[in-house]
Amino acid sequence: MTCDELKAAINDEIAQNARIAAIRSRIDAGTADFLDSELYTAITAEITAEQMRRNVLALSDREPSFVGVVRERYTDTFATFNAVQRILDAVTGIRIRTVQPEFENDRAHKIGHSLNDPTVPESVIERRAYSATENFVRSQHDRCTQANASFRSRAGLDCRITRTGGAKCCDWCASVSGSFTTSSAPDGIWGRHDNCKCSITYETRRGSFQQLSGTGKGWDTVEELPDLPLHVLDGSLSGAGEVHAVSGGMAAAIANKMGLHVLTNENERVRIRLGINLFDTSDELYVEAFSIEEEKGFTDVYLHGSPSSVQIRVNGKPKDLTPEEFESLLKSKGLSSGDIRLCSCSTGRGDNSFAQKLSEIHNGKVKAPDDDVYYAPDEGTVFIGDPNANVGNWRIFEKGAEINEND
Repeated sequence: MTCDELKAAINDEIAQNARIAAIRSRIDAGTADFLDSELYTAITAEITAEQMRRNVLALSDREPSFVGVVRERYTDTFATFNAVQRILDAVTGIRIRTVQPEFENDRAHKIGHSLNDPTVPESVIERRAYSATENFVRSQHDRCTQANASFRSRAGLDCRITRTGGAKCCDWCASVSGSFTTSSAPDGIWGRHDNCKCSITYETRRGSFQQLSGTGKGWDTVEELPDLPLHVLDGSLSGAGEVHAVSGGMAAAIANKMGLHVLTNENERVRIRLGINLFDTSDELYVEAFSIEEEKGFTDVYLHGSPSSVQIRVNGKPKDLTPEEFESLLKSKGLSSGDIRLCSCSTGRGDNSFAQKLSEIHNGKVKAPDDDVYYAPDEGTVFIGDPNANVGNWRIFEKGAEINEND
């Protein structure tokens, strides 16, 4: 039997499964949730595992066949997860792209290689083919859940992970089951042993975090700021970084000093966002910007712009900033040097553009668009000039002069 023949047998059985058909109907109707996508993966995992068990001894090339089969299921699992994520986001008004985890290529090859083990009986190969296949396929939905819960939590959204054990849940699974925030989840919550039937899903809620703004009751009593690790991850002030503070007052004081976004939930647990996301939180682009993948070598700055200025909102009113004022704002956020990319409309258009003038005083390169910018959170990128044609260009300036991309 060839890999293609095995794939066809698996897909035929999936297509004829009534429970799969019911789940697909709920997805098409826009009523599905992650219990549906998790069940979809569990059913397809069982079908794939049983087909693998039946046919493993007849496969002409077991390792590449196994990799090919589980890669197809990985693609199918993400497509289903993504469809459900879009349904749920439409309800909550969230517009963030779905993160696709990488295919576990090394793990797949390692399992596939074990199916050629000449030191064990064929019955062991068959059992191994079933259990390893089911575990691998089911874990792909877990990895989608983990990647998106983590990503959205870093973007300031409230995410809750729920793990539910089966009827014959083992003691270990019981110890990591329950409902948790991403920060309080036990280390083993994403683990899955052979024949594990646990369900792992998550929920995103928008609006449980509220913005704290400049002054308020008790905030003026904070006189000294703690020595907080304001530079996190790779040392840049990126949207993925955050600092935790002990109170709303402390958070507000830090925010006033550093010009950071401050988010707090109903329990007054505070998260300070270390991101150069300068859109107002009421702007839909504020959330969309967290889905944009930064260009390697550049720190992205997200805000509205024009050929002559960039714009922020102060006390609810728009304020245009000169290059000098914007440079001061960047320094207040700890970005006194380094190459930056302005994801701001037309800031690189024409002679003596805003970006060109900024490059005269900024210690680093300034990359900016020569036309309007369109945010595409589903694709994790921004387009220039037209959301479909991407006909605009990025220009790079340094010390007041335009340079080539490779300089």
